[in-house]
Amino acid sequence: MLKLLLSERISPNVASGLRRRARGIVVHAMAEWEGGNYLAREEVSCLKEAARQRLTFVTYDRLTIPPLLKAWADEECASGECSHGGFVFIDEKSIPPAETAGLVLALAMLAKEAERWDWTDRVCFLRGGGSSFVLKDGVRGIPPFPQKQEPGEGGAPDLQYP
Repeated sequence: MLKLLLSERISPNVASGLRRRARGIVVHAMAEWEGGNYLAREEVSCLKEAARQRLTFVTYDRLTIPPLLKAWADEECASGECSHGGFVFIDEKSIPPAETAGLVLALAMLAKEAERWDWTDRVCFLRGGGSSFVLKDGVRGIPPFPQKQEPGEGGAPDLQYP
């Protein structure tokens, strides 16, 4: 089951709208998750707690999160504890942060299509206002999402885990 944690940069209105549109979905805005205790905290501690709770982290941040994931994987995999609950990276150009309705629609479509998937260690790139999504782990563009993208295209970072 897909359980989402929205990054600080994503409006809490997205969580509210998603709950209305996709009843039964588990979605947390960062401001409300864990009583807001992870607001303005070091990203690594937030990501580790989200992983512990098996939450899929939703973010626009494709600059700082991927290197953190890589470093975290390198550090944690030595102890055998390097899995996470998944990541959804949003394309800021096709779904701007100010377009709350577009992001709600895109996430609702993704949640519907992916509700039975195992999100452990999945990385998904969401773009186009709900018209497409691409999964990094090799599952791509399942209809009704016709656009495809090979891993590494479109400026998306390649994340590799041992």
